[in-house]
Amino acid sequence: MSLLPSLLLALLLLACDLGMRGPPPPPPPVEDPDQAALAAHQDRMGQRILLVHHLHLPDPLAAEAVAVHLSTRALQAEATAEEGEGEAEVDAVEEVVLSEAHVHARRLELEAVAGAWGGTYEGWEVEGVH
Repeated sequence: MSLLPSLLLALLLLACDLGMRGPPPPPPPVEDPDQAALAAHQDRMGQRILLVHHLHLPDPLAAEAVAVHLSTRALQAEATAEEGEGEAEVDAVEEVVLSEAHVHARRLELEAVAGAWGGTYEGWEVEGVH
């Protein structure tokens, strides 16, 4: 029975310690990776443009497979690799009407495709207006 008061005292001290610290700070806000680029091209919203997406892949075979897949998704994709380098890049071009919804949807799609092959989606740029 002498163990119970010690256990209660330990729990009380632990509860007081946790109460003094307060709740943990909120996580930092998640920054939209497309927001700055969209803001830079605000004057082109609603216009037809060439949107170039960049993907980084761990090897040329993965890059070729991704390029072939993206070619079935209304993108003109080309894989490139430096001689002797293990890594490769895929540039995928599409002609679209620039919109925030399209950019976000395409980012999600390309992040998933690149990730499935061990790569990363590196972002996009506007090549021209049509």
